[in-house]
Amino acid sequence: MTPTPRSTERLMTLQAHWQELRNRLLLCVIALIVASCATFEFAGQLYQLIVHPLESALGPSSTGRKLIFTNLTEGFATHLKVAFYSAFVLVFPFWCYQLYAFVAPGLRPNERRLLVTFALLSPVLFAFGAVFAYFIVSPMLCKFFLSFENPAGSLPILLEAKISDYLDLILDFILAFGLAFQLPVAILALVMLQIVTHKTLVK
Repeated sequence: MTPTPRSTERLMTLQAHWQELRNRLLLCVIALIVASCATFEFAGQLYQLIVHPLESALGPSSTGRKLIFTNLTEGFATHLKVAFYSAFVLVFPFWCYQLYAFVAPGLRPNERRLLVTFALLSPVLFAFGAVFAYFIVSPMLCKFFLSFENPAGSLPILLEAKISDYLDLILDFILAFGLAFQLPVAILALVMLQIVTHKTLVK
């Protein structure tokens, strides 16, 4: 059975969409790699910024305190992780643009304006979430866990955290709050797409 012109055209359109999607995903990956290479050069300074909540929670007692690593590759792996997370934050707006550029041609003008609003709002909300986690949540978290120290007694209990453990905790919190602050955008999108209603949200 020979394919009809309409089915051939539909197949070509589908192939074009897959090709465009692949190209845009490739651009996103390349952007992340390039940004990671750039941020790796500044991983030491970025690390000092990430350590600041713990240093602030320790206060005057931070003198003489230290973070440790217990295997040979941990320091290098920590720099890679700092570079990767920082690169993710940098390229997030670019990813939002790529998503918009891929979806926008198939939308109506009013839907396109709505998507532009989402694409602009999403990175801003992510930044607010990351800042909230860094300046508010992380210091409170550090103070809470440090409250379990017991420097008195015959065998003092003091923190000597591994750098990988500390970074995992802080960076995961920053990423989690950045993504959690996307909830208003997600809810608004679900309402606009009529997947959920205002009554459902009220319940």
